[in-house]
Amino acid sequence: MSFLGLYILLFAKYLIYLRKFILIMALKQILPTSKQKSIFYIHLVVFAIANFLMWTMYDKGATGWVYPWPAWLTAAWALAVVGHWCALWTTFEDKNYDEFMRMSDNG
Repeated sequence: MSFLGLYILLFAKYLIYLRKFILIMALKQILPTSKQKSIFYIHLVVFAIANFLMWTMYDKGATGWVYPWPAWLTAAWALAVVGHWCALWTTFEDKNYDEFMRMSDNG
């Protein structure tokens, strides 16, 4: 059996176990509110406008090579926008949260 065939076989087994795990968990997704969505969209628009402005003025009047300083800001801010998106649309309920809170209140 070739390396590729073995890799495909192991990946298929992994997918089967992953499917079983997801079916066991069966968590309900928490949908974002309209206010949370609007805050995310505002964040996205401000990100787009600020990056457009940074990249348009980044090398105005330069005659030689200019260090691309907006790249750092764009990368960091893009990571923050992706994190905001993940926090908003990939949130699932915690089945044992109520029990944990009850136990922590009782000491």
